[in-house]
Amino acid sequence: MGRILLSIALMAGLSGVAFGQTAPASEIAPSAKLRVGMIAITALGGVAEPVARFIAQKLGVAFEPVMYPNPEAYLQSFGKGEWDIAIGPRVLAPADKVDLTADLWVVSLVYVAAPGKKFPDTGSVDKPGVKIGTIRGAPSDRVLTREIKSAEIIRIPLSPTIVADAAELLRSGKADVFGADAGVGYPAAKALRGAKIVPGAFALVRVAAALPKGRSAAAQALLATLAKEAWETGVVARAIDAKGLEGVRQARAEDPPPERLIIADDDDDEGKIDARSQACVADVKAETEGWSDKDIEEAARKICAARKRHVEAYEALQSNYRTLMGLLAQDIRTEPADAAADLKAMVKACIDHKTSVSTGGHNIMVDVIEDDIAAKCLALGANLARDEIRELLTNECVPGLPGSC
Repeated sequence: MGRILLSIALMAGLSGVAFGQTAPASEIAPSAKLRVGMIAITALGGVAEPVARFIAQKLGVAFEPVMYPNPEAYLQSFGKGEWDIAIGPRVLAPADKVDLTADLWVVSLVYVAAPGKKFPDTGSVDKPGVKIGTIRGAPSDRVLTREIKSAEIIRIPLSPTIVADAAELLRSGKADVFGADAGVGYPAAKALRGAKIVPGAFALVRVAAALPKGRSAAAQALLATLAKEAWETGVVARAIDAKGLEGVRQARAEDPPPERLIIADDDDDEGKIDARSQACVADVKAETEGWSDKDIEEAARKICAARKRHVEAYEALQSNYRTLMGLLAQDIRTEPADAAADLKAMVKACIDHKTSVSTGGHNIMVDVIEDDIAAKCLALGANLARDEIRELLTNECVPGLPGSC
């Protein structure tokens, strides 16, 4: 089992105190102040501001808020150098432009039903003739655009009076329900007599801190540590409580999926197969005796070809796995860690099955058969992940991922 899982050719102290301007800290805040991009929505920017102040204090720099008036402006700011870090919805962070921390808090997306309108649950809203209001460009808009098939979506811009605007849209009859983050939905329901929150949440928005691509691993680790400290010490929870927000909660501590899909838990050499021609020749010579140079050369070609198929399949699996986990991480309704474990189990079961029905071969064919079994099962996993990626990209717009928007 150990040999069969080898892959990828051999081709070539943080603490809770302020860090001052150490090298990683200077990478995060190079101008001796921390500019933090946020969205002017209570459930987002209202919670993000005290969290950002905490991070700036730990870095030993001044805090400078960069507050965007709406989600569209926030999204357009990525890659422009307007901020040092951003704190906002994970779904609005382009995967090719930033690295994200673990989730800090989660915001429910809820429906507010207009007076006299009754919907028993969120699933009953998408019906012909129903008009759903939402905030243009917000996470709620993205979810509704993707999910709603029969109802009509009415979009209004985010403004400082968004709660009143939502209530008026419902009062005037221009919308039957209004779908938005809980920080807007609950106040809107209270602002309009007879309006009620539809039971349940139609989606959840995960909020994390973002660091522009190109920063060192040490800088990424430092921001991740400070974000985690803000979560662990109650900074996030207190920020939510201070705003009196319903439908907003601190993110739960969950084990993330592994960065790399390791098939054999007890194989320290996984990912270290040698597919160089000289290595293949050496292995043939070690496994045979009295073979001619021509036979050795031919056998080495067969071994290297099988190893390269193994290598290519493994690389494809790892590439598709990383992309799939990145997509799943943007939707809190999914369980990336479980998906990773299931994919691993499937590939391992495939290898075990094919090994049990194989004759095993002799001489060099032992290695060739093992590599070909691995290649076929790794390709099976890679293709499954590829198909799931295509389905997700067909149904969802994911910033930074080509072909998804």
